[in-house]
Amino acid sequence: MTFDEFANKIRNIFQKWDMSVVDDTLKLSRPDTENIIFVFSKERFNQLYTETAVNASDKSLELCIDNCYYEVLLQSDSIRYGIDNEVKEYRDDVNKIKYVQGAVSEKFAFWLLYNGDVEVLSALIKRARIAFYVMMSDVSQDGENSLLDLISKCILRRYNSLIIESENKMNLNKAQSYMYAYVYTYMFNMQTSIYPCFDIESLFPQRRMSRRNGDFDHPKKIYNQELITYYNEAISSAVLSHKYLSFYHILEYFYEDIFMEDQISKAREIITDVGFSYKRKKDIVKLINNIHSKAIDKDVAINEKAALSLLIHKHIPQGLLKDRLIDRYGNEFLDKLKHKVEFSDGNVIIFSEADKKQYVESLTNRIYKTRNAIVHSKASFTEGKKNNKYQPIRDDEELFPEIALIQVMAEIIINDNAYEM
Repeated sequence: MTFDEFANKIRNIFQKWDMSVVDDTLKLSRPDTENIIFVFSKERFNQLYTETAVNASDKSLELCIDNCYYEVLLQSDSIRYGIDNEVKEYRDDVNKIKYVQGAVSEKFAFWLLYNGDVEVLSALIKRARIAFYVMMSDVSQDGENSLLDLISKCILRRYNSLIIESENKMNLNKAQSYMYAYVYTYMFNMQTSIYPCFDIESLFPQRRMSRRNGDFDHPKKIYNQELITYYNEAISSAVLSHKYLSFYHILEYFYEDIFMEDQISKAREIITDVGFSYKRKKDIVKLINNIHSKAIDKDVAINEKAALSLLIHKHIPQGLLKDRLIDRYGNEFLDKLKHKVEFSDGNVIIFSEADKKQYVESLTNRIYKTRNAIVHSKASFTEGKKNNKYQPIRDDEELFPEIALIQVMAEIIINDNAYEM
């Protein structure tokens, strides 16, 4: 990307700002604060491009340069985190490592602008309007200010970065191991959550699979209040695994009732059969075996998996699920369901009018395997057995469509359980 192309990208990011390029210097200002100018020169562009072009990471929020410098964005669920941007510095004299936590560097701000998606960066700018006015007291009111300062001290004011500098060589994996060591040490001592963000889109978890309906009509039904609580937990959570499990709890709410309903139905079918006699031992054994086969499986407590299957069969017809998914996320979303979930070995979903059993079984297996991969994070030492577990950050991208899928299923269940006013 040339300087001119970079300037054009800045123009597209700051859509409602005034921008010009004068004497190889980009100048940017808001229409309502036109005397406050943010600048970025072609010379500085070339310097930073040379420094960051050797980045060992292809992520928009991660730098690993020259085997000695590492920087990543840190986010927190705490509302106070990052507000004061206080610089914290720690030195490990034994391993010759320095850790610095504070506002992002110029290199990092440049890398973000250079690699970040224009649409997402624009959303980040819009979200920082209040922070911009807070920043005004710290900038020159009638002179020139750095564009990169605008990014680090205003646009990313809610975040910190962690810079790791090592006198010994460190590749990307080694640098990340140092980073995670710092993250845990910080959380243990401060009792505040922090976690790394590698891509700018991770700052907008709802944007991945979210399409709002805009205006809406008045309520027409009364909904189960406990299910609404689970739904609220899912919608509001920034932790993807918790979001998924909160939607899953909506399905799980009905497991006991629907499973027992099926058990009673099967038992009633056997004992009311014309050939059944409670006096014959083999008939009683048949009844016991039928109940037993529905309750236990070699690997899992099949009552829960069987209940999920019964719930899907009874309340989530494939035509309705497809229509809701397409309406919410578009036709292309169905293509995602034609691929397995790698981290959980979740099944491909088979939509088949000719064999509806395939649809129920494949959807049941996908949901149940993904749920288990999130809940059961234990390592497997069994030879030849795949260790199917969800790993935060690594598997986040793959989990987004699974959250979208189970959200629509939960909404169908909530609606099916509601009653008219």
